[in-house]
Amino acid sequence: MIAVGVLYVFSTNLILSLRRRKEFAILLSLGWRIKDLWKLIFIEALMMSLFVIGISCLTLFLFFIRNERGFQVESFIQIALVTEVIYFLGALWPAMLLKSIQPYEAIRTGEVMVGSKRMFRVRGLPSMALGHFLSKIKRNLLSILAIAIPAVLLSFFIFVTFRMEGVLYTTALGNYISVQISSIHYISMAIAALLSILTTMELIWQNVSDRRHEITVLRSIGWRNANTRMLVYWEGIFVGTMAAVLGVTGALALIWSLYEQFPLEHLGVIALTRIIPVMMGLVGSFIPGEIAVRMNLKGVK
Repeated sequence: MIAVGVLYVFSTNLILSLRRRKEFAILLSLGWRIKDLWKLIFIEALMMSLFVIGISCLTLFLFFIRNERGFQVESFIQIALVTEVIYFLGALWPAMLLKSIQPYEAIRTGEVMVGSKRMFRVRGLPSMALGHFLSKIKRNLLSILAIAIPAVLLSFFIFVTFRMEGVLYTTALGNYISVQISSIHYISMAIAALLSILTTMELIWQNVSDRRHEITVLRSIGWRNANTRMLVYWEGIFVGTMAAVLGVTGALALIWSLYEQFPLEHLGVIALTRIIPVMMGLVGSFIPGEIAVRMNLKGVK
């Protein structure tokens, strides 16, 4: 759950930094230094973390009052520390990307990555979407990891539910641990899956924005809205497919590391969980697909 939260904050800060790239270029041209921009990003991350801490602590306080439980300072301290760590880690990559910004980018339009290449010929919508997917593979890895983590947990929980009768047996630091897998674990996984969908939606949205001129040109020469949507949907499907492969592989590796056995009896059920990451990637591409078909064709350069 924390890992998915870090990836979500990470991707959000990254998207905001990419959208403010011109703003940062203007500030650099006016005499700002990279250190000043770093301070700006981390101060913004601190302010957002304080806002999240306030909402979380208020929710926890109301929970204590409703359940007539005593006030626990440790819980509030843990929430504050975890939130600060998540937002600090989420601001690292955007801060490092500031080194690549040049002042002349204030007058540049269109694609952010000027060194992107195509690895194969375009022979239809799937191959075109795959080319776009591979050209932004570093950025798309965030979506893949964000979806793969809940997929690993789902496959592992299914194995524990069917094979271990819902009880997780393991050891940690030489101590025996027994944990009952209940509905709260699946609820946490569902929340992580929702964050993964939001992460995928933001990153595909940014990919569509980077290709704004390309998409508007294709629509101006006769592309239908259905073709434009499918181009974006295919990108989400590729993200989900890669996450599905990584998720099932990670779940099998986790089961083997804990129990030193291969779940042959439940391999079919675990394999069916590959559908969920693909659907998550597809759902995450719905809103970017609608944005792509609603782009204004006026002023195409």
